[in-house]
Amino acid sequence: MLLICGSTDDRLVQELMSEARRVGLPTELLTETMLFASCPFALRRQGNSVHGFLQRDGQRLDLDALRGVFLRLPRNWWPSADFDLSDRFFVYHETLASWFALLDSLRCPVINRFGLGWWLQDITYSLGLRTSLARALCLQISALEEPDLQAGWPRRSPRAPEVDVVSVYRSGGVTVSVAEAQDVVRHLAASEQALSQWERESGITLSRMDFDRRSGLRLKWVDVSPKVDTEPQDLVHGIATAAIRGVLAGRRAAA
Repeated sequence: MLLICGSTDDRLVQELMSEARRVGLPTELLTETMLFASCPFALRRQGNSVHGFLQRDGQRLDLDALRGVFLRLPRNWWPSADFDLSDRFFVYHETLASWFALLDSLRCPVINRFGLGWWLQDITYSLGLRTSLARALCLQISALEEPDLQAGWPRRSPRAPEVDVVSVYRSGGVTVSVAEAQDVVRHLAASEQALSQWERESGITLSRMDFDRRSGLRLKWVDVSPKVDTEPQDLVHGIATAAIRGVLAGRRAAA
């Protein structure tokens, strides 16, 4: 079973479900509201042993039955107005903490296995990913303007239209790109071992990496929930196919 946590109108989610059906992998889709407001769960940890279940429409789904989790939430959920403001903050953070603990405990692949900063919508989390990725790729980082920061978090962003900025996607350990990004593809291929290590350590196995060519190759941004609405169909299909193959490849890799 592949658990998909995302929006029904998300093009990448739709493509992922289509590819999962094609290879015979059962899926369960939970929207953000379902996940945070109407999906009871149980989690028991004893030493290195983790057991639990999710409950959906009265049906129990054991965590041990999960082949993988695809986490692509729009991050719009907020507790009901039935609570006063202080209680809403409490419910919000306790709910996120509970799901963070559950997803972090899973031994199956999680795309993406975000750090706590993502759950708290902390801009420094994305900046830290950018810095650590640039270090792994032996690249400098390009300067960011304020609009770049506003666009990069927390809302997912489309591929940049600038002539001097080129982007590639990483999905399931595979680089998926457009034709004009071949210089970046070659650099990533030469850095594959370090890049794979960064993905294992960060938990980020699906992303869009933006590179600035204006003064040598520099890393501009890494988007961990990229918007693909305007991308070519073969590119979106390639991202989804690589993600499914990564899920089918096995259990959680040790960092």
